[in-house]
Amino acid sequence: PLKALAPVAATGRVSLYVIAHPEQPYKNFKEFLAYARANPGKLNYGSPGNGTSPHIATEVFNREAKVKLNHVPYKGAGPALQDLLGGQIQLVFDPGVGLAPARAGKVRMIAIAGPARHPDFPDVPTLEENGIKGVDGGPHFGFYAPSATPRDTLLKMSSEIQKAMQHPQVRERFKALAVDVAEPMSPEQFAAYVRGEHARYAKLIPELGIKN
Repeated sequence: PLKALAPVAATGRVSLYVIAHPEQPYKNFKEFLAYARANPGKLNYGSPGNGTSPHIATEVFNREAKVKLNHVPYKGAGPALQDLLGGQIQLVFDPGVGLAPARAGKVRMIAIAGPARHPDFPDVPTLEENGIKGVDGGPHFGFYAPSATPRDTLLKMSSEIQKAMQHPQVRERFKALAVDVAEPMSPEQFAAYVRGEHARYAKLIPELGIKN
């Protein structure tokens, strides 16, 4: 991809929401962390599948928080959430489909793997606030073009995409999909970001022992 594609513009990034079954014996993140450390291997978490960003993020969390959560892969975030609601698993690092059940009190949000707290859950802290770094929803989404695209064309495309990203309807749609709008980047800045994330994951995935 680094050779075949030219990054044009970043659009959005997914935060992950650490959501637990409400009958678990912890009501907030600090209680959860203490419980997980005291009970290694006793909590199961669901992901949308092997190698997905929530899977990688939770394995990073295991490492950084010094806990052992067992991975249960599903075919999508929806099925994982359904088994959480049913009590078959105890935890998910959810990409947004669990926000509505959390608002309704059907599940309990205990932390956010992202840059900021969610406005609907102002009392729920981010993982970084608790000193746990490097856990996130993965690289930005964005627009790409064939690598041979002239620079002037890339700049024009980037400018038009940035304008579109400021449109109220676009921003509302991103909010509805639980996607954070990316900070504007030039094609060169986005390309540097992509190279950095590529290098980061090339190192991280073998370290974590993740295989598809």
